[in-house]
Amino acid sequence: MTETAPANLQEYVLAQVAAKTSEDHIRQLIDKKLDEVIQGAVDDEFRYGGNLKKQITEAVSGALQVGGRLDIPAYGVMVMALLRDRLEANVSELLNKKLAADMDELLKISPKELKFSQVVESVIEDAKESKSWGSVSIIVEGSEYIDGAYHVGLDHDSGIKKRYECDTQFYVDPDGKISSLTVNRRDVTKVVGVAPYRSYQKMIFSAYACGSKLIMDDLDPSLEYGDY
Repeated sequence: MTETAPANLQEYVLAQVAAKTSEDHIRQLIDKKLDEVIQGAVDDEFRYGGNLKKQITEAVSGALQVGGRLDIPAYGVMVMALLRDRLEANVSELLNKKLAADMDELLKISPKELKFSQVVESVIEDAKESKSWGSVSIIVEGSEYIDGAYHVGLDHDSGIKKRYECDTQFYVDPDGKISSLTVNRRDVTKVVGVAPYRSYQKMIFSAYACGSKLIMDDLDPSLEYGDY
């Protein structure tokens, strides 16, 4: 047994050397070392002071900034994105409900006929809410081209001398049809400012929208109200 051992050991060593120096084994060693090198490089980059860690930290910090008003990192982009999604999901519905309610208020069925004297009374009542006495501005100008047609300007404020300076203006034809209506100096066919409408503005808008006939029964109304 002892005489054959050196030969067997020599064969074993030679076999191991051959195995360890085979292409497959060397590839395995190279792969292992490459993994170690890559892992080490990645670890170094993520360690304190690593370049990649610094870049990621700066990117995340920048994304979380909401502005200079806060001394601590804010949720910035993420919070704004969440808020935007939530607002888009809910605001449209709330806004539509509010607009529908306001339009219902404006479009309450207007009578088939509306007297201009009623509108004048509404202008005066509106003015009284802020001042117990004074005057309003109501300007009625006959059309230069059509008999019985008028350009009208209404305003709860006093002292307005020109029709186009009034907050509410419209044209009424001989048949009492209202057109060219502007409220708060805005064309109602383009912009309907629901919230600021005063009582007389709502009255005229409703008559305009519902096609009511405006009877011009008082072309020179009294502008003063209350006791001076």
